[in-house]
Amino acid sequence: MVTPTKTAVFLMVLFLAAPTFQKTNAEDHDVGDDTDWQIPNDVNFYSNWAAQETFRVGDTLEFEFTTGQQDVAEVTKEAFDTCNTSNPISLMRTGPATFILNATGTRYFICTLPNHCTRGQKLAINVLGANAPPAHTLDPEDHDVGDDADWRVPNDVNFYAAWAARQIFRVGDTLEFDFTTGEQDVAVVTKAAFDACNPSNPISLFKTGPAKIFLNTTGAHYYICTFPNQCTRGQKLAINVVGANGPVTPTPATPASPGTPTPTAPATPTTPASEQANSTRPGTSTVPSSASARSIATVLVIWMPFVIGWLC
Repeated sequence: MVTPTKTAVFLMVLFLAAPTFQKTNAEDHDVGDDTDWQIPNDVNFYSNWAAQETFRVGDTLEFEFTTGQQDVAEVTKEAFDTCNTSNPISLMRTGPATFILNATGTRYFICTLPNHCTRGQKLAINVLGANAPPAHTLDPEDHDVGDDADWRVPNDVNFYAAWAARQIFRVGDTLEFDFTTGEQDVAVVTKAAFDACNPSNPISLFKTGPAKIFLNTTGAHYYICTFPNQCTRGQKLAINVVGANGPVTPTPATPASPGTPTPTAPATPTTPASEQANSTRPGTSTVPSSASARSIATVLVIWMPFVIGWLC
């Protein structure tokens, strides 16, 4: 007969083991919800949709579309940024199309029909571990680039690098570039174009101010002004975007390359007090890592036979 004391010990073992084997139920994400998968009215529609979702390993993405009128391709980040349809990782032409999210990280999808991707039929998502906490416990933030200095040629060539170093950029946030239409613009560019201040082939170009750019993927993002000599004089911005609940680590300052000339054109002369922005957000609860879970499971496997023998 099992004594009450031994029963209590047995129940305690089961209680401690339970978190190891808990798993969030897989979810089927219907891309775009009622809008389905098509050219959206708003070029940022699918970015905004993804910002409201939490994608985990084991979930599925379902793209609802009419066969022959749309398709969906999984592509690299470079192909996603440039809407390059020439060499997709995979291509599905029959709707509905379902993708299983079987690994963590960022995944990219576009429609390969002419002009569909450039008009907004593209989706980037960040996939978390199966038991990761919700991806959107922190409210998205709108970053006013340069704060009161706005987006213009700065007095200090490192001004925007220093500004970025005080910020935390997360998936779901927005960059707002305030400038006068016709006097400035903002281009999304590659790292090579950023380093060389090469405006010839931007990923995207915004000529009307203010310009809002939605941060929908993790990693480094690069921006310049394409007007002559303005990038070389410091009107350029590099940021690092972390996951929606990523670590509270500001973007490292990226000093200008040696020999970059100090600007002489008039611009906003001081760094405003409003730039002392709050660069932290409340922390979020965490769950045991997979490594910890495996350790607990190993201990249980080793000791469970002894516990059962003792109980008997």
